[in-house]
Amino acid sequence: MNKEALIEKGKSYWPFLALVILALVTFRAGDNTYGPIIYWVLGFFVVLVFVLFGKGIFNKNEISANLVYFIPLLVVLFFGSFNQFFINGNMANIMICLLLFLGLCSFFIVGLFLRRTEVVKPKHVYFTVLGALGLLVFINFIANCASYPFMYRLLYSDYTYFYEGIPHIIGNESQFLSNFSLVAVKPDFAMGPAVILAASAGTLFFVKWNKDSLVYIAFQIILALVGWLFILGCWDRGALIIAGVCVAVAGIYRLIKPKKEIAKPVVLTWIILVSIAGVALIALVLNAIFQFDFIANNSLLNYIFNNGRSQAIGMSFVAIFNGGGLSGGPFDALLSVLFGVPQSGQIEYAGEYISITSIGNSSFEFEFLLEGGLICFLALLVFILAAIPVVRRYFIEDEIKPEKVGLSLLVLAIFFFYSFGYVTTSTIVANHLGGYYAPVTYGSYMMLLALFLLGYTYNGKNPEEEVVPQGEETKEVEA
Repeated sequence: MNKEALIEKGKSYWPFLALVILALVTFRAGDNTYGPIIYWVLGFFVVLVFVLFGKGIFNKNEISANLVYFIPLLVVLFFGSFNQFFINGNMANIMICLLLFLGLCSFFIVGLFLRRTEVVKPKHVYFTVLGALGLLVFINFIANCASYPFMYRLLYSDYTYFYEGIPHIIGNESQFLSNFSLVAVKPDFAMGPAVILAASAGTLFFVKWNKDSLVYIAFQIILALVGWLFILGCWDRGALIIAGVCVAVAGIYRLIKPKKEIAKPVVLTWIILVSIAGVALIALVLNAIFQFDFIANNSLLNYIFNNGRSQAIGMSFVAIFNGGGLSGGPFDALLSVLFGVPQSGQIEYAGEYISITSIGNSSFEFEFLLEGGLICFLALLVFILAAIPVVRRYFIEDEIKPEKVGLSLLVLAIFFFYSFGYVTTSTIVANHLGGYYAPVTYGSYMMLLALFLLGYTYNGKNPEEEVVPQGEETKEVEA
């Protein structure tokens, strides 16, 4: 068999290798230390296979035409991989950071390439992710039913049980499958896959309800129902709201029938919301640094700027600008602004000393700030603003199909949930003892899934599309 025949035959098989790896990552098949490293290497290997079997699948001109999308992402991944948080915290060395960076980039590239293959369709990718999530959440749900009463966080949130003589409140934990064994985790950590699964119910608005779609509808309803049952079984009001919002967004888009061009009122609304968020962020940072008395003494302002969520954001900025609290010198401050804060650092906030790992950001954006630095954070904001129209363009191009809407909903659900429910400290508690800190990039299976989905739903500018002048188009019609 010659080389050309081998390449042609390989084109029919290598995309399914990527789907297998995607399913394993989504199912979290591995531990939190070595498992992600294996998948980084596998992702990089798949990219090399893509280069061999997928020549001409991606246009180089398309990359140059969409640098506003790719460059911010590369900046985020670079500073999210090479930073003081990992290296100074003895969490990783330079080689591990390099593997992390290549692995994160690889999963995004795999998504880019896989969408441009003819063998794998969007429905294959969609149900691969949904099936792996469904199996994971179903196992977690059965484990919760065996360990706790239904809706235990609502009805029995203060109940205590003893394990090896140590009291534990059942409302503070949930069962979760990790490395093929069940462990007790924080409920917010276990809730992420369930919310993403429940949000996929929004695709039912776009399904043609006929005999040909019965199998699709049945699978979609069963998988989404597993997610909703897990959320209700644990009873998490925030998760219910986020999943409901994602489904409502899908329903609104079904009613308004969106056009390819974004309406001017929508653009204006986005500009106003981003401006308000920017002003609020500046005020929050200034309050965190100077700790204004007029905010602390006002009940409303104190609730807005000094509650748990906003305090964590403020403390993250304080840590960035004072060098992680190690010495507070100008050089340390410059390093922390560029490469994040050391994991071993601590800051003084409101008269108390707080360790960096105890800040507890509940938003992945500000965890990127703490771990990757200010440049990483600003690049992430630019990438998010660029990704919104790109993902929107993906599911409205040509014919709107349920699986394309579903993939877009998965991206939306990941973004919403991990913007409000990200968990950092004491994530996994093996045997109810100890804890595990979950960085936003290192050891994160969900980050790999998110990068793949962003690559797969990428639909940027195509430099080869030529705009036909109106006069010439009229002449062709008349002819």
